[in-house]
Amino acid sequence: MRQVFINTDKGRREVFIPERWEEVTTAQYIKLSSEWDGKDLIRLFSILTGIPYRVIFDSHDYALEQNLIYATAFIFEEKIDFKSLPVPETFHVKGKEVKVPKDIKGLSIGQNIHIISELQNAQVYDQLIALAIAIYLEPLYTGQDFNYEHAKELEQDILLMPITKTYSLGFFLLKPVMRSGRSSMMPLNRIRILLQNIFMRSVKDRRSQLEPSY
Repeated sequence: MRQVFINTDKGRREVFIPERWEEVTTAQYIKLSSEWDGKDLIRLFSILTGIPYRVIFDSHDYALEQNLIYATAFIFEEKIDFKSLPVPETFHVKGKEVKVPKDIKGLSIGQNIHIISELQNAQVYDQLIALAIAIYLEPLYTGQDFNYEHAKELEQDILLMPITKTYSLGFFLLKPVMRSGRSSMMPLNRIRILLQNIFMRSVKDRRSQLEPSY
């Protein structure tokens, strides 16, 4: 990590910026994949340092500019095919080692529905790398039935992990959904509409039963 300083309206601020892919967090990578166009260097600096875009844009600190350019050179020079990285046999999260299942067909309906639901709001599949790992491994982590709220807590820890340790596993877990494509969302939408209609009819029938007859 490269240490840099930037002058803000609150004084001189110390920040750290990755100098290689192994130092890029999963959260940073997700932002790069969804918010960066591959050209805007200021956006790149902002994502990797956490410094607001406008603060960097308005800065007159040319030493900072040189530091940022030097530190982020790896983005353009070190091309990594994340999809080709080996899928780990175990995954370490929150102080616990979890064995990665070789067969992921045994997922519960609840786990699958949560993944498909999240796909509806995702711009790119990469946005679900951390959440997919959390949802799929949460029951293995706890040894209990799947708990979505706890999976979301695990996701926060996974987002802080290096992308080089999470991407291959997340991609492996998402592949079945990616093969079926976003067409799998249509049945889910229809199911929701159907359930909503059933619920509304149930409420209407219940009201009619409660209305006094004269």
